[in-house]
Formats: sequence, C-alpha cells, structure tokens
Amino acid sequence: MSRPLRINRSRSSRYSPAVRVLRFDEDPDDPQPSTSGRPTMRSAPSPHHYLFETTPGRSEEVEMTEPDDGTVMSDYELEDDSDLDSDFNPEDLDSDDDDDWDELEYVSALDSSVDSDQPLSVTLERLAKVNAPGTSRFEWKKKENVPRRFAFAGRPGVKLDYLSAESSAKDVFDSFFTQQLWEKMVEETNRYADQNPPVSSPHMKNWSATEVAELQRYLGLRMLMGVQPRPSFRDYWATNPLLRCSVFPEKMTRDRFDAITANLHFSDNEDPCAADDRLWKIRPVIDIFGQQFKTVFTPEQKVTVDESLFAYRGRHGAVQFIASKRARFGLKAYKLCASDGPAAGYTSAFKVYMGQDRGSLPASMKAVTDLMSAASLFDKGYELYTDNWYSSPTLFHHLQARKTNAVGTVRLNRKFMPKDLRVTKKGQIDSRSTATGMLAPKVVVDYVGTKGAGPSDQMARLA
Repeated sequence: MSRPLRINRSRSSRYSPAVRVLRFDEDPDDPQPSTSGRPTMRSAPSPHHYLFETTPGRSEEVEMTEPDDGTVMSDYELEDDSDLDSDFNPEDLDSDDDDDWDELEYVSALDSSVDSDQPLSVTLERLAKVNAPGTSRFEWKKKENVPRRFAFAGRPGVKLDYLSAESSAKDVFDSFFTQQLWEKMVEETNRYADQNPPVSSPHMKNWSATEVAELQRYLGLRMLMGVQPRPSFRDYWATNPLLRCSVFPEKMTRDRFDAITANLHFSDNEDPCAADDRLWKIRPVIDIFGQQFKTVFTPEQKVTVDESLFAYRGRHGAVQFIASKRARFGLKAYKLCASDGPAAGYTSAFKVYMGQDRGSLPASMKAVTDLMSAASLFDKGYELYTDNWYSSPTLFHHLQARKTNAVGTVRLNRKFMPKDLRVTKKGQIDSRSTATGMLAPKVVVDYVGTKGAGPSDQMARLA
C-alpha cells in the first residue's frame, strides 16, 4: 500500500526558477511514529535533493506515491513533471515591454540572486547599459526612490609602516619627496648645466655638479623665502641689520643659489615627449607625486572633486584667469580630496588642465573618472560629492555602475535631467527618481551667488 506525500511547487517570478518545497501536515517535532499514514521527518528525503523557498507564492499540489519496496524518498518521481519551470525564461531579462517598476528592471551590484548562465559582472554591465541615460528604459518618474547604496570596502588610513603619530615633519616630507625624485632632479640639473655651460664671469665660480644634500638645502631656502618675504632675492644675503637673515649666507652663497636656479631641471630637454605633452618639463615630478599621494594615505569614505588654481603669471598657453579663485591667474588643476575626518583636504589625486580634455566623454565627466581611476577608488563603495559643473545623470549612472555613491548639486538644464520639476514657494520640494535609484529633488532656498543670477541658474540636487 502506498502512502501519499504532497509537495508544493512554487511558481516563481521571471528572476528565479521554480523550486520545489516539501510540505508536511504533521508537527515535525513529534518523535512518535505517525498513525495517519503520512511520512514524518524521519522518512524525509535528503536536504540535498530539494531547495526550500522562503518567499510564498502560488502553489499547486502534486501527488507523490511511496512504494512499499523500500525505495528511498530521493528516488521518487513526480507523476506530472512535464511543465516544471515552464514559466521561467531567462530571455525575459532582456524584455523591453515591461515598464512596471514592481518588476524592478535594475539589479544592484550587491545583488547576487540573478539566475543566469553569465557571470554576475557581465549581467550587471548589461543591465547598466540598458538603463543608461538616453536609452528607452531611462525615465524620471514621481515615485518613491529606492536608493542603491554600496557597502564601503575601502581600507582608509596611512599605508606606510614607518609613519605614526610620533613621526617628525621630516619623516612626512620624505614620504612625498622620495629619494627617486631627488636623484632625478640632480641628474637633470647636472645634465642641463653640461649641455648649456654658463658664460664665464670674473666674480662667479665655474659650475660644479650638484648633489642631493645641496638641492635639499636649496629647496629649504626657497620655502623659507615664502615665510620671510623680501623686496628682492639679493636682500636675503644683505648685510644690513634691518634685512639680514643669517640662515641664507650660512647655508649657501648667493652666487651658488643663482647658479642652481638657472640650471634647475626635472627632465631632459631632448625628451621626445615634448612634442605632445605640454607638461613634459615637470612630468617626472607630477608622476612621482601622483603615485605617492595614493601610496602614503587612503581617504575615508567621503571624498570630493573640485578645481584649484596654481598661481602662475608666466607665459603658457594653459594659463587661466578665474576671478573667484584666490590666485586669479594660474594653472587650473582638478583635485580629488578627502571630504571629512582628520584628513579632510588631503589630495589623493590631481590633474593639471592643459586644454586637451576633448574626447568621447564631456570634460567634466572625464575629470571625475580620471581622478577616481588614478586614486584607485572605483568599485569600493566610496561616496563622492560634486558641484553643479561636474554633476549630471550620465556621470552618476556611470558611478553607480562602478559601485560608487554620489551626491551633488546639478544644473536643471543638464542633459537627461527631468524637465517637470516644479516648486513655487520657499520650503516646497519636488522630486523625481529613476528605476536605477537616482533621485533628483528640487527645493526653493535663498539663492546666494554671483550678480545677475537668473532662472537659468536654478539648481537641484542629484543623488
């Protein structure tokens, strides 16, 4: 005589195949043999043969019979298994017909429950492309936002073992001005002096090769000049008691200081990179500093990108005038810095603008992606803050695909921004969100900015 055993087969959504669920009508904790003719937990099949589903769904009963010949439960066969998983089709993931947000069309990078034969990284990359701004799936709707927050996986802090709270200022300085940099400066300075011997003068000695210790003294005097300004360089070696500074003549003569200043170099003048690199004169210094900024310290989760102006009034095609900056005239540089904590303001990466940022990406987006890549902060859950010049739906979608959270003000006339944000009075807020989790709220506040700011200067916040 056979005993019936019923199981539930759940009809799954299109994101997971159907699974079979055992259902027992008796209390599984009852140690006594069952007298109802139905199996207890002692006769249950091995857990390796079934998946247990925790999400309730529609189910149907299928009769399973237990033979009397002692066959184990794992060898049972369903009487009707022809339509098992027939309602699941992996190709439905590519369907563009379903616009219902209840069936979420975007999967977070932290979600590993997508059933597909492809690797998770490939699936996420494909989903990011089909939901990108400009595609048919990208749409702003007035719905409750479902944020996509990525867990922070970075390891902030000082990375050099010999640096600690007891380290001296010289130890920290040497972490950035490495021995490699000093040797490069000595090599190129001596090379230039040999290629261009100075004109002999009766009151000046002939050039002699410099060394690392001498260049360190020279740089220390240059820094001291910024702390103790004088009307001219000669006044630092003046004998007048009112202007005299004993440190300068003790460390270096004025003629030697002038000779090093005239020959100081960081790269070879015959370097072939001079043809296509506007910063070839100082490229070795930029590369070493960029590497050390990333090696010495890793910032906390919150970082920001903004531009700075290096004061410079010499002749160069990239010199800019920005009235709002303190230097006003100089070379513009994009900087990625720590946003909060004890290390707020620390530069993790920088890029000097030379007017050659044209390419497939907008200049503002390219600046952010280049800095994040240079600092190796992508795919680690960092939280980036930007101003309205950098923020855009395209940039934020790209950051989202690289597991990076982002918050920033944004201009309402940016491409792919919602056009129906309406607020009429102070304190009122209106917002739109996308299926990928981006949120664009707008609120009326007292505007503080430059003169002549009009309606086109209104901004919202993008997250």
